[in-house]
This record gives sequence, C-alpha cells and structure tokens, in this order.
Amino acid sequence: MANILKNLSKFYGITSFYIDKMGIKHFTNDNLRKTFLKSQGIKNFKETSLQKVLKNLENFPYLNGFENVYSFFDNEKIEIPFFIEKNHIEKKVVFTFINENGLKKEIIKKLDKKLITQTKKIDGKIYYKLLIPFHKKFEPDYYNVITQIDEKIFQTFLIIAPKSSYLPSVIQAKKKILGLSVQLYAIKSKHNMGIGDFSDLKTFITLAHKYGCDFVGINPLGVMTSNPSSDVSPYRTLSREYINYIYLDLQEIDDFKNSKDIQKYIKTPEYKKSLLKLKNAKTIDYKSIFNFKLKLLNLMYKHFKEEHLKKGSIRAKYFQKFLNTEGIKLQNLCLFETILEKQNSYWKNWQNDLQNINSDVVQKFKKYHKDRIEFFAYAHWLSHIQLESIKSLTKKLKMKIGLYLDIPVGAASDGVEVWEKPSHFMDNIDIGTPPDTIRPKGQTWGLIPPNPLVMKQTNYKDFRNLLRQNMKYANAIRLDHSFSLMRLFCISQKNGGAYIDYNFKDMTAILCLESYKNKCLVIGEDLGNVPDGFPEMMAQHNIFSNKILFRQKDENGNFLNTDKYPYYSLCQVSTHDQATSCGYWISEDIEINKKCNLFPKESQYIANLAERDEEREDFIKILKKTKSFYKNNEKSFIKNIHGENVPKYLEYSFNIYGAKTKSAIYLVKTVDIYGQIEMENVPGTVDEYPNWRVKLPILLDDIESDGTMRRFFKEIKKYR
Repeated sequence: MANILKNLSKFYGITSFYIDKMGIKHFTNDNLRKTFLKSQGIKNFKETSLQKVLKNLENFPYLNGFENVYSFFDNEKIEIPFFIEKNHIEKKVVFTFINENGLKKEIIKKLDKKLITQTKKIDGKIYYKLLIPFHKKFEPDYYNVITQIDEKIFQTFLIIAPKSSYLPSVIQAKKKILGLSVQLYAIKSKHNMGIGDFSDLKTFITLAHKYGCDFVGINPLGVMTSNPSSDVSPYRTLSREYINYIYLDLQEIDDFKNSKDIQKYIKTPEYKKSLLKLKNAKTIDYKSIFNFKLKLLNLMYKHFKEEHLKKGSIRAKYFQKFLNTEGIKLQNLCLFETILEKQNSYWKNWQNDLQNINSDVVQKFKKYHKDRIEFFAYAHWLSHIQLESIKSLTKKLKMKIGLYLDIPVGAASDGVEVWEKPSHFMDNIDIGTPPDTIRPKGQTWGLIPPNPLVMKQTNYKDFRNLLRQNMKYANAIRLDHSFSLMRLFCISQKNGGAYIDYNFKDMTAILCLESYKNKCLVIGEDLGNVPDGFPEMMAQHNIFSNKILFRQKDENGNFLNTDKYPYYSLCQVSTHDQATSCGYWISEDIEINKKCNLFPKESQYIANLAERDEEREDFIKILKKTKSFYKNNEKSFIKNIHGENVPKYLEYSFNIYGAKTKSAIYLVKTVDIYGQIEMENVPGTVDEYPNWRVKLPILLDDIESDGTMRRFFKEIKKYR
C-alpha cells in the first residue's frame, strides 16, 4: 500500500520530502499523501482501486498514442514520443500540425524500428514507444498534433517556445533603466473618490516619465467583491483575469457626464458629504467606496441602456464586441458576481445547486438576472477601456517599457476561478511557505493550488489565459512567487505541508511563448526557499530575477557589491511585504510583527532585533564601499546605528546604492521618496493591521510643486 501511494503521488506532483531554509529535512507521510490525493479527485483509497488508478496513468500514453502535452524550445531538436501497438511498426502515417490560427502543416513519417526506445506489455499486447524526429522549422506557437492509424485517431498538444522570453530593445542594447512603483489604491488626489483611479495613474505615469522613469509598476488589479471584509488583498481576489472596477474614474465616462440622474445627484448634500468623507479618511475604506461607486455605476448603466443599448449606438456595438471577444469567461465572472451580491457569503456556503455552475438552478438564475449580469459586464468593459488607454499613453510617451503589472501566484478559494472549475484545483488545500527565521509560523496565503495533473490534461489552458489576459494591458509583468513554475508549498490544516511539483519545462515554455506573443517582459519574483536549478533556468530563458537590496548577501552574510548583481534582473530596496527604507532602519517591520503576535517566542523577536543591528552596521560598510552616501552623510548613519532615528538622506543613500547595481532595471518605491514609515502589508495578518489601506503621504496634485520627487530623481538618474 505504501509503495502504491508513493508511486501514485509522483503522477500528482506530491514530493517525498523537502529541506527548509534552516536545512531541516521534512518527510511526507502517508496521511498527507492521502490528503493531497483526495484534494485532486481520488475518492477510493482501497488498495485495488489505487492500483487501478496507477495502472491507468502508467498506461495512458501507450493506449492513447501520446502524452497530453509536449514542450520544446526553438533551439532544441523536435523529437516527439509516439506510442503504438507492435503491429503498426513500419507503417507510414501523416502527422498534422495545426497552429492557433488554424494553419496546417502535414508531415509524413515512417514508424521505423530504429526509432523504438521502449517496449511495454499491456493486457497481452506489445506496445512500443518511438521517438519521432521532425526536422522542419516550427515557428513559436501552440500546435494541435493529430495523426491516425487505421480507424484510431491520436492527438496531443505541442508547445514550441522561443528560448528567450521577450526582451525590449533597451534591454537587448544592455542599457540600464529606471522605474517607479506605486500602490494604485494609495494615490490621493483632489480628483478621485477616496481611492486612486486610472486617471490618477495616467497623471502619475506622466510625472514619472518627466522625471526620467521608463516604466511604472502597480499592484495587481484583480476583481474584488463589492462587499469586502477586512481582507482586501489585491493578491487574493475573485478573479485574476479581469479588472477591479473600483479603480474606474467615473467622472471621465460619457455615461456619468450625460446622465441626468447623476448630474442631479452630484449636486445633493448627500453626495458631497459622502465624497468628502471618503477622501478625508485616513485609510482606504473599500466597502464604502464600493457602495458609493456602485450607486453611480447603476445610474450610468441605466443611461447606457436607454441611450445606447436600446438605440444600437456605436458604443453599444463596441460593448457587444467586448462581450463576444471575452466570451464565456466574462459571462461566468459576471454571473458569479451577481450570485455573490445576492448571497453575500463565501460560495461554498451557498445552497448546493448554486455551488455548481452547471446546475439547472444556476442556469435559471442566469436567465432571471440577465440584466444584473450585463451590469457587471458593463463595469468590466469600462475598466478595460480605461486600462487599455493607459498602455496607449505609455506608448505615446515613448517609455522604454511602460506599465508593469503583477500577477498573483494563485486563485482565491472564494473566487470565481475555483467556483467555475473546482476540479482544476486542490480542494481544501492552501498555498503558503514553510516556517523560517523571518516568519517562524510559516505562511498560508488563502490561495488554492492548481491541480498539476488537470493542468496537463487541459493543455494548461487556465495558465495560458491568465498570462494572456494580464499581458494584453502590460509591457512587463511580475510573476508573484515564480517558483510556482516548478513547485508550490501546499498546506493541509490537519496534516501539515509538502511541496507539489509542476512541469517546469512546460510552464516555462508557456511563459516564454506568451511573453513573445504579447511583447511583454517577464520578471519572476524569486524570494524565499529557492529550488535547485531554478535560477539557472530563469537565466537560460532571460526571465528577470527580482533582487531585493535588503536580502542580497554573499556567503559570509555581507551585502553584495553593486557589480555582483546580474544584468537580467530588477533591483529594488524592498517589496510591498517588507519594511520601507525608513521603516527598515528603525525596525518597524519587526516591531509590527511583535505587536501582531507573529513571533511564537520572545527569543525569536530578540534574535530578529539583533540581526537587524548587524545589518545596519553592514549597510554602513557597503554604502561606504560603493560611495553611496548622499552628501557624505555617513555620520548620521553612525549616530543612529541602533535604529534610534532615521538617518538624514537615508532614502537617497539606499537608492543610490541600488541604482549603481548592474541590474538592468532599478525600481524606486514612491513611499521611500517621501520617507514613509508604515508598511503597505504585513504578511500573516488580516485584522491586526490595515493592510493595503495606507494612503500616500502626499497629494498627487502637489507632487510637482512640492519638488521632492523631482530632486530625488535628479540625483538617482546619475547612476542609471
């Protein structure tokens, strides 16, 4: 039984052990194996049943002619494994290759004995595995490969990817460029409704470009529930493929300007009072902003129906074109949002029939609530238009990269992705990280891992769509926790955790191909417990590494010299999950973790403080070595070596050091320019800290006249 479980686990990506960052080896026990197998659809754990499942998986390619998927890079020989019965050897067969555009290529091959690499006996029949060489040039694309022997048709999915992910001309020329990151929600302006919007982003991008930046990075834009709880993480949303309409600038839309109901409403004391309250709130009040914007969107949709849909206007035709292009994915999202609005609870708490997208009850609901479903589609259409216009702006400004978007690592268990296709995910399992010195309790992220076997069986369609939907708006994407291309740490609340393996080559090939098709640079967030071989694979395919100054140390624990950073990387002082520059120096992150009870033992808190003391000393050394002290302010750093206060010009010195690195891309955090102490997010917390709610310390309208950002970039640009 134990051997069957181990062998079966390999097909489902379940690893036998892992080594944590402290060097401790953890073995996967049979209870955890069963939990993971159950989460991937195994229901019967009798030995005979498991043996049958294992046998079917082992025999699958022999009985079906091919594996589900094959992937090759365009610098490799194309040799496709093909499985046949013994009596078909020496026959000539036609292999038909059909690309995404429907173009066909036919190649005749003889099933020569010389091509046999393996023999297997199944139910008394002899089968051969052949390695079929294809010497013709294949353009990078996806191909359906079809062949037929006698009456039986065999089919597989072929990925031909460029060896390199897409590199813009500025990177090919080995130039060094500068970028600016901002949490879109955090932007304050006289214009917006209490949360940063797409018009704010346009203004911000224009300013960034004026000050010498060639790209702007923002938080993930996935769809949130309109009735959010305390968890408002942009990394845990209803959908990662569509856009959160909370970021719409409603005032710029014709339906806002031309609606008589809206023009009447915005003159009322109720409107003015509500708007002022949202704008003046110390932190982002998502729930109130959603309610406020939804009221306006409902009136806008009413106007759009009456003046456009009913009259068949040009705008109505554009809307219909958007619906047709997006198809069933958008329909399902809008259906989900409509049910969620009525039920106002996690979808697994809905009545049973509503939990199943294919049930008669859901189909009846869909017909009965057609108008409300169309309303949500309207909101997503407007979001699409405004975000698309931002990409156009970066092109008009001739930014060397442009907009840089972030793709979360997993689907939220309470989102549409899981409701729509539950079998595509590992039920009741969380993605997270093992415990380490920084997070002694480990982490669970409220995200659900994809089922690796189903991914292959469905030709990775979900992953391809996720990349494509995000890349169409972006010139660069950051793949959050890019180790997911290879493995994910998956957690059962009852039985512990282990890594689930994914097909690294297939996933990387898809990433490179989508990058190539969409002309989109790829940055892989590669922080944490790095798998063997992962950095080498990223470098081989020009997927940018994400280098964080606070974490880049040599084997002796010293901060790296600037020439030790690889060119194909994005460097930044810290991320949204870490302390700001100023916060780091005064140990704000450690103190917040202490307040939020993230240290199981007092000794761990003390150890972290001691380590930060050492790091401050090391930072002074590296800043001196690299001549990065701004205005020779070393004395201020030494005076505050134990984090008593933030040294003068710290934000300059840290960023001068970062800008001097060999990394092709250097990313400045807006919060660092203005000396913000507060963290944007504290991992491992929900209610304990106002995650994703902290506003910028300056109005967007005041940035230019204030001069702080202009002076900052005037200095930092010298090193890029």
